Amino acid sequence: MTEEFGIFYNDYKDITLFDKNEFFKTFEAKNIKEKRECCLKIIDKEILKSEKNADLNKFIENEVNITERCNSEDTINFYGKKESSKSIIFEFDKYGEDLSKYLQENVSFKDEKDKTFFKQIIRDLTKGLKTIHERGVIHRNIQPSSIFIIEIEGEDEGEEEKKEKKEKEKKIKIGEFGNAILKKDNKFEQIGSPFYSAPEIILNKEYDEKCDLWSLGIILYESYFEHLPYGENVNENIIKNTFHDYYNKKGFIFEKTRKASLDILFNCLLQIEPEKRISTDELYNLVFDEDFMENDDKFLAKNEKYRNIYNTISKEKCDEKKFKSGEIKEVNNKKTREKQNCENIVPFVLHLTNIMDFANNMVNNGGNNNANANSNSNS
Repeated sequence: MTEEFGIFYNDYKDITLFDKNEFFKTFEAKNIKEKRECCLKIIDKEILKSEKNADLNKFIENEVNITERCNSEDTINFYGKKESSKSIIFEFDKYGEDLSKYLQENVSFKDEKDKTFFKQIIRDLTKGLKTIHERGVIHRNIQPSSIFIIEIEGEDEGEEEKKEKKEKEKKIKIGEFGNAILKKDNKFEQIGSPFYSAPEIILNKEYDEKCDLWSLGIILYESYFEHLPYGENVNENIIKNTFHDYYNKKGFIFEKTRKASLDILFNCLLQIEPEKRISTDELYNLVFDEDFMENDDKFLAKNEKYRNIYNTISKEKCDEKKFKSGEIKEVNNKKTREKQNCENIVPFVLHLTNIMDFANNMVNNGGNNNANANSNSNS
């Protein structure tokens, strides 16, 4: 270990190997001078000299530059690099546990007792994406393994608490910027995990920062329902077919949460057509509404656009109907419900081609679009 750190070994304490792969060793440590917990990525210089690793050099440079550009309280920060005789040391924020591991080890966010933390995840990730997008960056690889849950020690409160361990609060941060790109440099490459990538990326279309909002929607949906919205035993072809079916007007099936603000959130994020998807600023205003996930009646009463969306999506329940070839047909979903073990969830179909247009029209025309609403729900 001392060889890897070289002359910088004494700059850190409590050094623990966190992860390693064929290129990097990652350590958790404490920076003695700065008095902060950190994550150290160390790479052997000999690896970087190899011609076959030319792309790795570009990847590292890109990750460092964009991570530093996005430094904030809601993203993993980059603090600098040091070079020893044999290695290059990159110092980042402490990573903590990534969301994928947390979801494997903990209960579903459907439980009322976990509602507060789920709302924090939603808000912290929204703030992180807002920062990233405002700084001209598209992340392009938002998935559970690039989201980190970091425990931050709180202050002691009173004499009794001083005898106990300090309470720790959790902070959610976005990291792993190696595949990120500046908006102005976007070449519309097909990149990222197909399970979380936006339809426009998977179908080789042009895309912008709204691809990150789709990925966020998939992560939140998976966190809540404990599965992806595409069904079981998913692969890339199934996902592509889902998007092609949508464009062929066969619909896109979601489950309902029984909480209006969450149903609206999933709908607004998981619009297959990016021009109908919510923007980052709109998302921020939605999730930081004081009644979001707290009081649906108040939330809907003061937000006409979202009220119209919710009224529309609530009309179609897939335990009674589903889209097929552009027509609505009766189906018996009893076996499906039993298989999914969703006793407390009412599945339903979102008319993603029409909902956002319907809601906007209702707002623009003063709410006098009943005829259009009926037309939309039957299209």
